Amino acid sequence: GGGGGEGGAEAPCPYIVTFHDAYMSANDCVVALVVEFMDGGSLQDIVSTGGCREEGVLANISYQVLRGLAFLHSRRRMHRDIKPSNLLINHTGEVKFCDFGLARDLDHTLAQAETFVGTYPYMSPERISGQPYTTSSDIWAFGLTMMTLALGRFPYSGQATDVHDYWSMLHALRDAPAPELGAGFSSSFASFLAACLEKDPDRRPSADALLEHPFLRGVKPAASADREAERSDMEGSATARNELNEIVMVVKDYYASLWEAQARAGLPPTIPNFHPQRLLRLATQLGLHYDTIRRAFRRLVHDLRTSMTTTFA
Repeated sequence: GGGGGEGGAEAPCPYIVTFHDAYMSANDCVVALVVEFMDGGSLQDIVSTGGCREEGVLANISYQVLRGLAFLHSRRRMHRDIKPSNLLINHTGEVKFCDFGLARDLDHTLAQAETFVGTYPYMSPERISGQPYTTSSDIWAFGLTMMTLALGRFPYSGQATDVHDYWSMLHALRDAPAPELGAGFSSSFASFLAACLEKDPDRRPSADALLEHPFLRGVKPAASADREAERSDMEGSATARNELNEIVMVVKDYYASLWEAQARAGLPPTIPNFHPQRLLRLATQLGLHYDTIRRAFRRLVHDLRTSMTTTFA
């Protein structure tokens, strides 16, 4: 997954991973993207450990994903590859879209996106049958993703369906009834997912309409400002501090390799610029105090200056 591309270029949305920068790796000559740090992994990691049956958590995740979808759809964009591995989570419970390699602007109608892309187990019945992709197709993929998260398994797995076989999935998605949640969940959650998984795309609600569903009625995410204030007071976990140390070492190794290549080529060294605003964002994403980040990068700058003097002596 990534965090930029076509779908990430417009005004920021709190439910879409922020793109910060890009650079060319000196060693393997590939472009690397620098995106917002999401330390909780993806929803697929939760699925792989048995899923989540807590409906309060499922409602909160659903709300955030739908807010992100509503943002995209209001700007005439579609994601086109929604699945658990493309939804990231952090230590505060924020859930955000990543991987916008497949995001696409819509033209003058909602029936223009006809390129065959996406992960076919999460494709809607109309899309896998070759019909144009619409915003309703994103809603189907969202519903299937949330059912997968709740069950801890892909809903079509088993039942004589081979999820790795295109023709088997084509038959299941096109001809079989939509999957159902099963026992152990509330009728509100079941009806919420049933609405997302309507076989007829014209009957699926929009992201905005789903945000009004009774299942999400009690969801009240904290305001961004409140979350920022909470984070600024955090000393941070040992895991977060270890992650900071790893980040510093990666940056140090990157500049060491870059400067060696520049010295061999007779080029002047590229001087790093660790802007305070970027350090503040990193502090927020790691859940560490800004002073902790600032001290770590001050030490890094000192070490880099020593290394630069040696390399370009």
